[in-house]
Amino acid sequence: MRISMHQDQFVILNSKNERVIENSIRAQYHSDLLESIDIPFDAKIQIHIGGIYHNKSFAKERSIKIFTNLDENLKNRIVIENDDRLYTLKDCLEINKQTDPNYIRYISS
Repeated sequence: MRISMHQDQFVILNSKNERVIENSIRAQYHSDLLESIDIPFDAKIQIHIGGIYHNKSFAKERSIKIFTNLDENLKNRIVIENDDRLYTLKDCLEINKQTDPNYIRYISS
């Protein structure tokens, strides 16, 4: 059996609102739950990149910056998903290149 988690639309790591980012990072509890029951790191937490906020390049850079400051165990579990609206698979690959590829893995929706 495979276990994974898909965050809702309120998990937005690149939000312009710091409170939204703080609340999104609290999604750490999903990682903590998986670890507490000894689920290996192949159990992933799927998220979307977030908004564009009138500047897609800046929004992607913000995603990368926020990601690099996350807890190591959470980084090991996160996968990003293109949303076919704002961020394409190509965008996900670009973000992946600029982060440690051992952490973020892209998946298509």
